Amino acid sequence: MGLYLCTSLMEDYYNTPEQPDHDRRKVMEKILKGTALLKLSTAISAARTAYTEVQFQENDMFTSGEAVMHQFQELLNYGKWQKEEIEQKRIGMLSIDKEKKIYHCPSCNYEVTRSDKYCKTCGSKVPRYIFTALAT
Repeated sequence: MGLYLCTSLMEDYYNTPEQPDHDRRKVMEKILKGTALLKLSTAISAARTAYTEVQFQENDMFTSGEAVMHQFQELLNYGKWQKEEIEQKRIGMLSIDKEKKIYHCPSCNYEVTRSDKYCKTCGSKVPRYIFTALAT
C-alpha cells in the first residue's frame, strides 16, 4: 500500500508540467500532508524485522520499496525546502509595501538615502544623526 502511494505520488509530481507550477504545487501539498512515506517506512521496517538481511536483500519487492522510500524522502525534503523558499519570497514581497522612512537634507530639504554622504542637490555633508534620530 505505501509503495503504491509513494510511487503514484512521485509519478503524478514528475508527470505534471513545470509551468504553470500551481498544478505541481498541488501534488507537492499531497506529498507533504500525506502519510504515504509513513506507511512505506512502516512496511519496510516490519519486513526488516520479519526477515533476515539476506532474505530481505534477495526480495526484489523489499529492495525496490526501500529505493522508492529514499527517492520519496528526497522529494519530500525538496518540497519542504521549496515551501520555505516560497514563504520567504512572500514575506519579502509583503515587506516591499511597508512604509519606508524618507530622510531629508537639513540644509535644502532634498531627499537623501542612508548611503549618501553628501546631498546631491546642495552638496552639504549629510549628518549621520538624522538617520538614527528618525529611525526610532
